[in-house]
Amino acid sequence: MNKNLKKNKQAGFGLIETLIYIALMAFIIGGGVMAAYYLIDASEQGGDTVNTNAEAEFLLRKIDWVLTGADTIFIPTPGNTSLTLYLFNDNITLNNITVGLSDGQAYIERGDGQKDITGDRVLIENLQFEHIPATGGKPAGIKVTFTADGEPYVTTKYLRN
Repeated sequence: MNKNLKKNKQAGFGLIETLIYIALMAFIIGGGVMAAYYLIDASEQGGDTVNTNAEAEFLLRKIDWVLTGADTIFIPTPGNTSLTLYLFNDNITLNNITVGLSDGQAYIERGDGQKDITGDRVLIENLQFEHIPATGGKPAGIKVTFTADGEPYVTTKYLRN
């Protein structure tokens, strides 16, 4: 009779063991999915900051380029502030240049038309140009202020001809 009992036992997992293994696998896979989600979300948030800084720095470099060698600044007049910068630069082709803001994007306008110089993924606001007059041997300058996605940016470019 003992021989019959041993023959009827089968190797394999029981129902309880199978349920435990399924629960463990679900827990491990769920944890992996959650970790991946948080990593992807964190990298996207960091990417937004990088995009904002890149757009702002590009705008500042474009304004610096326009002002380098500028012969005459028409707007703003010395001592005043304006929402647009209008100047004449003999060193640049199509040399009457306007820089301003339209619908959250900075633009540059020359004889060949207006072109956006910032993308639509970053909101540029409060772009202002202040013309610092030349005083006491110091050259005139342009102070540029704006916000990019709420982050403030300021720079001053002194005009040396």
